[in-house]
Amino acid sequence: MKKTILKGLAFACTATLLLAGTSFALPIEGGLGMIGTWAPTGGTSVADATGIDFGPWYVGYFDDNTFFVNSGDGSFSTLIGQVGTINNFTFDPVDADTPFELWTIGGFAFEMTSLEVTTHSNVAIVIEGQGDMSSASFDTTPGTWIFSANAAGTQFNWSASTVPEPATMLLFGTGLVGLAGIGARRKKD
Repeated sequence: MKKTILKGLAFACTATLLLAGTSFALPIEGGLGMIGTWAPTGGTSVADATGIDFGPWYVGYFDDNTFFVNSGDGSFSTLIGQVGTINNFTFDPVDADTPFELWTIGGFAFEMTSLEVTTHSNVAIVIEGQGDMSSASFDTTPGTWIFSANAAGTQFNWSASTVPEPATMLLFGTGLVGLAGIGARRKKD
């Protein structure tokens, strides 16, 4: 019986370590707010736009396809005041089978994997979606994004989700140890 319990504990500890291996890397956490300019593509107005053509982050700035970080917290707090690059995209029709890099700034990159137009009127467009944020210093982290725009300009917001931290993996490991104990007790009976 002692051998069975020891085997169960050894299995539970090994499984916990294997599953927790990726949890020790840092997830990207926090939010990022961006501003910039844009123009509708595929039409002549906001109402009939089928895509977004990003311009310079403000009228008079010399680089096209740029944005300015006006707010950020968590992993993004050091990006406030920096200028990044952003790629144009089409939302009608949605090219759902080809994720692509939407924007980059300060070592961070965001690959858009999905989008949904939630508002499309003659004065505003709101598009929401999901994707993966990556950086050499962090784990790739799934996140959500919101693009909202009107005829006057653009606002783009980002929120990253978190991945399980070591405490969650410890809780999971404790559960495995408990299951091993229950299995050993049943085998004894």
